[in-house]
Amino acid sequence: MEEVPYFHALATFACKANRLYRIYVGRHELVFIWAGKGGEGMAGARFVSRARAGAVGVEGLLSRALGKGLERWLDPARQNEVRGQQLDRTPLARLIADHPANVRLHTGGFQEVRIGARSDHHARAYSDHSHQALLHIRHRKLGKLRLGLSSVEDVQLAMDLLPRVLGTRVRVDMARPTREQPCGCRFCRFPG
Repeated sequence: MEEVPYFHALATFACKANRLYRIYVGRHELVFIWAGKGGEGMAGARFVSRARAGAVGVEGLLSRALGKGLERWLDPARQNEVRGQQLDRTPLARLIADHPANVRLHTGGFQEVRIGARSDHHARAYSDHSHQALLHIRHRKLGKLRLGLSSVEDVQLAMDLLPRVLGTRVRVDMARPTREQPCGCRFCRFPG
Protein backbone atom coordinates (compact mmCIF):
# COMPACT_ATOMS: atom_id res chain seq x y z
CA MET A 1 0.00 0.00 0.00
CA GLU A 2 1.38 3.41 -1.01
CA GLU A 3 1.68 6.10 1.67
CA VAL A 4 -0.13 9.28 0.66
CA PRO A 5 1.57 12.40 2.07
CA TYR A 6 -0.54 14.86 4.04
CA PHE A 7 -0.52 18.06 6.06
CA HIS A 8 -2.96 19.62 8.55
CA ALA A 9 -4.96 22.81 8.15
CA LEU A 10 -7.88 24.46 9.92
CA ALA A 11 -10.73 25.46 7.61
CA THR A 12 -12.21 28.66 9.03
CA PHE A 13 -15.73 29.93 8.59
CA ALA A 14 -17.58 33.08 9.64
CA CYS A 15 -20.92 31.48 10.53
CA LYS A 16 -20.18 27.85 11.37
CA ALA A 17 -17.68 25.85 13.37
CA ASN A 18 -14.10 25.64 12.14
CA ARG A 19 -12.90 22.21 10.99
CA LEU A 20 -9.46 20.70 11.32
CA TYR A 21 -8.57 18.76 8.18
CA ARG A 22 -5.86 16.29 7.31
CA ILE A 23 -5.26 17.01 3.64
CA TYR A 24 -3.90 14.06 1.67
CA VAL A 25 -2.10 15.02 -1.53
CA GLY A 26 -2.50 12.32 -4.19
CA ARG A 27 -1.36 12.35 -7.82
CA HIS A 28 -4.71 13.50 -9.19
CA GLU A 29 -6.67 14.64 -6.14
CA LEU A 30 -6.57 16.30 -2.77
CA VAL A 31 -8.59 14.49 -0.11
CA PHE A 32 -9.80 16.56 2.84
CA ILE A 33 -10.43 14.26 5.84
CA TRP A 34 -12.08 15.74 8.93
CA ALA A 35 -9.49 15.54 11.73
CA GLY A 36 -11.31 17.37 14.50
CA LYS A 37 -12.75 20.60 15.78
CA GLY A 38 -11.34 24.10 15.89
CA GLY A 39 -10.71 25.81 19.20
CA GLU A 40 -13.24 28.63 18.89
CA GLY A 41 -13.41 30.65 22.07
CA MET A 42 -10.14 29.35 23.57
CA ALA A 43 -8.35 32.72 23.32
CA GLY A 44 -11.34 34.48 24.88
CA ALA A 45 -11.38 32.01 27.77
CA ARG A 46 -7.64 32.55 28.33
CA PHE A 47 -8.21 36.30 28.20
CA VAL A 48 -10.92 36.04 30.90
CA SER A 49 -8.67 33.97 33.17
CA ARG A 50 -5.69 36.33 32.72
CA ALA A 51 -7.53 39.68 32.65
CA ARG A 52 -8.41 39.56 36.32
CA ALA A 53 -5.44 37.43 37.40
CA GLY A 54 -4.10 40.32 39.50
CA ALA A 55 -7.42 40.86 41.26
CA VAL A 56 -7.44 39.74 44.86
CA GLY A 57 -10.19 38.11 46.80
CA VAL A 58 -13.28 36.38 45.56
CA GLU A 59 -13.55 38.38 42.31
CA GLY A 60 -10.06 37.37 41.11
CA LEU A 61 -10.56 33.77 42.18
CA LEU A 62 -13.91 33.55 40.36
CA SER A 63 -12.49 35.12 37.18
CA ARG A 64 -9.56 32.71 37.09
CA ALA A 65 -11.80 29.71 37.83
CA LEU A 66 -14.32 30.75 35.18
CA GLY A 67 -11.60 31.26 32.58
CA LYS A 68 -9.89 27.95 33.34
CA GLY A 69 -13.23 26.11 33.30
CA LEU A 70 -14.11 27.63 29.93
CA GLU A 71 -10.69 26.67 28.56
CA ARG A 72 -11.13 23.03 29.59
CA TRP A 73 -14.68 22.91 28.20
CA LEU A 74 -13.78 24.54 24.86
CA ASP A 75 -10.43 22.80 24.28
CA PRO A 76 -10.81 20.15 21.54
CA ALA A 77 -7.24 18.83 21.95
CA ARG A 78 -8.15 15.48 23.55
CA GLN A 79 -10.93 14.72 21.03
CA ASN A 80 -8.67 15.75 18.14
CA GLU A 81 -5.89 13.52 19.47
CA VAL A 82 -8.25 10.51 19.53
CA ARG A 83 -9.41 11.32 15.98
CA GLY A 84 -5.77 11.62 14.85
CA GLN A 85 -4.99 8.17 16.23
CA GLN A 86 -7.99 6.78 14.35
CA LEU A 87 -6.77 8.43 11.13
CA ASP A 88 -3.26 7.05 11.66
CA ARG A 89 -4.42 3.44 11.75
CA THR A 90 -7.16 3.55 9.07
CA PRO A 91 -6.39 3.33 5.34
CA LEU A 92 -7.32 6.42 3.33
CA ALA A 93 -9.78 4.47 1.17
CA ARG A 94 -11.86 3.65 4.29
CA LEU A 95 -11.63 7.17 5.71
CA ILE A 96 -13.21 8.93 2.74
CA ALA A 97 -16.78 7.94 3.63
CA ASP A 98 -16.45 8.04 7.44
CA HIS A 99 -17.52 11.69 7.99
CA PRO A 100 -19.90 14.02 6.11
CA ALA A 101 -17.28 16.83 6.07
CA ASN A 102 -14.78 14.73 4.08
CA VAL A 103 -14.32 15.73 0.46
CA ARG A 104 -12.30 14.62 -2.57
CA LEU A 105 -11.21 17.30 -4.99
CA HIS A 106 -9.77 16.43 -8.41
CA THR A 107 -6.69 18.50 -9.25
CA GLY A 108 -8.30 19.66 -12.50
CA GLY A 109 -10.90 21.65 -10.58
CA PHE A 110 -8.44 23.91 -8.74
CA GLN A 111 -8.51 27.42 -10.11
CA GLU A 112 -6.24 29.05 -7.56
CA VAL A 113 -4.12 27.99 -4.60
CA ARG A 114 -2.20 30.59 -2.63
CA ILE A 115 0.01 30.21 0.44
CA GLY A 116 0.45 33.47 2.36
CA ALA A 117 1.93 34.69 5.63
CA ARG A 118 0.18 34.31 8.98
CA SER A 119 -2.24 37.07 9.90
CA ASP A 120 -3.18 38.41 13.32
CA HIS A 121 -6.44 39.68 11.81
CA HIS A 122 -7.26 36.11 10.70
CA ALA A 123 -6.28 34.81 14.16
CA ARG A 124 -8.70 37.22 15.85
CA ALA A 125 -11.55 36.96 13.37
CA TYR A 126 -11.57 33.16 12.98
CA SER A 127 -10.16 31.84 16.30
CA ASP A 128 -7.13 30.39 14.55
CA HIS A 129 -4.42 31.72 16.85
CA SER A 130 -1.79 29.06 16.23
CA HIS A 131 -1.76 29.12 12.41
CA GLN A 132 1.64 29.63 10.79
CA ALA A 133 0.46 30.51 7.27
CA LEU A 134 -2.77 30.86 5.31
CA LEU A 135 -3.82 28.59 2.47
CA HIS A 136 -6.41 30.11 0.14
CA ILE A 137 -8.13 27.70 -2.25
CA ARG A 138 -10.61 28.27 -5.05
CA HIS A 139 -12.08 25.09 -6.57
CA ARG A 140 -14.93 24.63 -9.05
CA LYS A 141 -16.75 22.14 -6.79
CA LEU A 142 -15.95 23.58 -3.35
CA GLY A 143 -15.76 27.30 -4.04
CA LYS A 144 -13.47 29.46 -1.91
CA LEU A 145 -11.89 28.12 1.26
CA ARG A 146 -9.51 29.74 3.73
CA LEU A 147 -7.35 27.43 5.83
CA GLY A 148 -4.79 28.11 8.54
CA LEU A 149 -1.77 25.84 8.23
CA SER A 150 -1.27 24.45 11.72
CA SER A 151 2.52 24.25 12.10
CA VAL A 152 5.81 25.17 10.43
CA GLU A 153 6.11 21.54 9.30
CA ASP A 154 2.63 21.71 7.70
CA VAL A 155 3.57 24.94 5.87
CA GLN A 156 6.75 23.34 4.54
CA LEU A 157 4.87 20.21 3.42
CA ALA A 158 2.20 22.31 1.67
CA MET A 159 4.93 24.34 -0.07
CA ASP A 160 6.57 21.12 -1.28
CA LEU A 161 3.53 18.96 -2.12
CA LEU A 162 1.01 21.34 -3.69
CA PRO A 163 3.19 22.61 -6.58
CA ARG A 164 4.01 19.00 -7.51
CA VAL A 165 0.37 18.15 -8.24
CA LEU A 166 -1.10 21.58 -9.07
CA GLY A 167 1.82 23.18 -10.90
CA THR A 168 1.51 26.85 -11.78
CA ARG A 169 -1.89 27.20 -10.09
CA VAL A 170 0.01 27.41 -6.77
CA ARG A 171 1.36 30.79 -5.74
CA VAL A 172 3.56 31.16 -2.65
CA ASP A 173 3.57 34.70 -1.22
CA MET A 174 5.96 34.13 1.68
CA ALA A 175 9.44 32.91 2.53
CA ARG A 176 9.84 29.34 3.70
CA PRO A 177 9.38 29.41 7.52
CA THR A 178 12.05 27.99 9.80
CA ARG A 179 10.53 28.62 13.23
CA GLU A 180 7.10 29.01 14.77
CA GLN A 181 5.62 32.49 14.93
CA PRO A 182 3.67 33.47 18.03
CA CYS A 183 0.26 35.06 17.70
CA GLY A 184 0.35 38.82 18.09
CA CYS A 185 -3.39 39.50 18.34
CA ARG A 186 -4.63 41.49 21.34
CA PHE A 187 -6.01 38.40 23.11
CA CYS A 188 -2.73 36.51 22.92
CA ARG A 189 -0.55 39.58 23.66
CA PHE A 190 -2.39 40.30 26.90
CA PRO A 191 0.03 39.69 29.78
CA GLY A 192 -0.77 36.89 32.11
